[in-house]
Amino acid sequence: MKYLSTSYITFTLYGDKFDPAEFTKIIGIQPESTGIKGEPGPYVKPFIETRWQYQSETTDALEGLENSIDEFLEKFESKIDIINQYKANNNLGSKCFVVIFQKKKEDVGMLLSNAFIRFLNATDTPIEICVYPAGADVPSVPMKQSKEK
Repeated sequence: MKYLSTSYITFTLYGDKFDPAEFTKIIGIQPESTGIKGEPGPYVKPFIETRWQYQSETTDALEGLENSIDEFLEKFESKIDIINQYKANNNLGSKCFVVIFQKKKEDVGMLLSNAFIRFLNATDTPIEICVYPAGADVPSVPMKQSKEK
């Protein structure tokens, strides 16, 4: 039986002011998206912080999620010192999201490997797990929205 629930993970650096292009050059990984504080964005108008966001491919929420985490670690685990130095130099925060789109009647469980938990701890990155019904129209990363219109 094919598993129909899907998932992806994101890793976001955010802060008041920094250059996402500079971070991309330093870390050598292309982001899925970036946003500059004060500029309009697809879900947040205007962005209330600058951000750099990596997102894995959307896969099934069973083996695919574990594979996405493994691929994420292959790209980022060796860059912990770079991430931490850049965060410290620019007064940035980081956040990781696991997003799951659950099909009815499918149980969704996940295993977060020790290596993934060590990465999150080493970079002082909290994790948020979001579960939505399949087909829900949600932003790739829930972001705060400005009260200005």
